[in-house]
Amino acid sequence: MSLAQTALANQASTSSNKLQRKEPKYLVQSVDRALCILSAFSDGAQELSINDLSRRLGLCKSTIHRLITTLEYRGFIEQNPDNGKYRLGLRLYELGAMTIVARSLVAEAEPYLKQVVNLYGETASVSVLDGVETVIVEKFESSAAIRLTSQIGRRSPIHASASGKVILAFQPERVQDDILARAPLTRYTSRTITEPNALKAHLEVVRAQGYSVDAEEYQEDLICVGAPIFAHTGEAIAAITVSGPSNRMRHKGIETIAASLVQAGLEISRRLGYNVVSHNASHRGGEPQVTIS
Repeated sequence: MSLAQTALANQASTSSNKLQRKEPKYLVQSVDRALCILSAFSDGAQELSINDLSRRLGLCKSTIHRLITTLEYRGFIEQNPDNGKYRLGLRLYELGAMTIVARSLVAEAEPYLKQVVNLYGETASVSVLDGVETVIVEKFESSAAIRLTSQIGRRSPIHASASGKVILAFQPERVQDDILARAPLTRYTSRTITEPNALKAHLEVVRAQGYSVDAEEYQEDLICVGAPIFAHTGEAIAAITVSGPSNRMRHKGIETIAASLVQAGLEISRRLGYNVVSHNASHRGGEPQVTIS
């Protein structure tokens, strides 16, 4: 199904849900009105004035103006400087694009996550970048009595997690610098890298070898290994990771797990439209080994 067909199907589903949906007992009026403003642009009207919105929604212009000001500040609405009218902002596009990518990503990654869990008996997950953190969008847990338990939606700091470091390592330098300038390099354990230059040097190693290792940098006695997942554009959009108790991860072999994850990441990337042949050509050469002490 194409993206256009998917959008139409979702729209039909949404319309159906609207017919069946009951107003909740506790409704935050200001939030509801703000969302009504955003929804007013869904019938083909690309730009609307405050007067237009007031007529469509039956709200006074002063109320519309207050809500618009907040939405504009957050990037959900923007004003056309040529005519003073308002249109949907880029933040909505970013969230929508992230949702589409995440849904497609989860569908393609699921069989590979299951394979990795079966192969190593440890928890595997896929995470995406959101600001200065990564967020788990899919996971399968180990069946071992002692295992890493996680949940979809869990966030991890970009500088102290295998998912964060491997996604960050494959970003353009400008993007990398922008993220690091905003990220609080909080120390979680004695192994956390908190010095910007040291982290930049570490990211170069991660990029060269193609995978990252969180060696008890975020949580004591826990090792996590991660590999990148690329979109069709060549952008690193996610990470596939395996996490488990340090002693078990070392026994199973960090490099062995990493090799499996790199391969799984490339297979998922290929299914997302990434040119794996070009990737292999540009990443030929020796693979530096990571020493886990």
